[in-house]
Amino acid sequence: MFAGSTLCGVPAEASRGFLRGWYAHNSLSLKNPRLGFVCVSEDMTGDYALCGYFKEYAHKLTDDERLVFAKYERPPAFDMTQHPAHPPHNRTAWDSPRRNATMPLNTSRMVCVS
Repeated sequence: MFAGSTLCGVPAEASRGFLRGWYAHNSLSLKNPRLGFVCVSEDMTGDYALCGYFKEYAHKLTDDERLVFAKYERPPAFDMTQHPAHPPHNRTAWDSPRRNATMPLNTSRMVCVS
């Protein structure tokens, strides 16, 4: 995302704003007031990468509880059997809207160069 040492100039608040605005907001978007995000690593603070996991708590979370920083914790091991299966892929249903949606964008971006 950032070339070379550019990452060093980005304040940690920029990353945390993203975490609050996107990851912590998923509980509202998904209408699950018990869903929170646990951030275990931030590249903006010199850690190895932006890493974390979602956790469903036993109680309804407040705004401040939706995002937790646990620097020395590691995410739980991934177990595919604990996750819902993807719905079967219907190529017609996905390809047609994607193709049609890009057409106006492509035609509106044409520039006449003389």
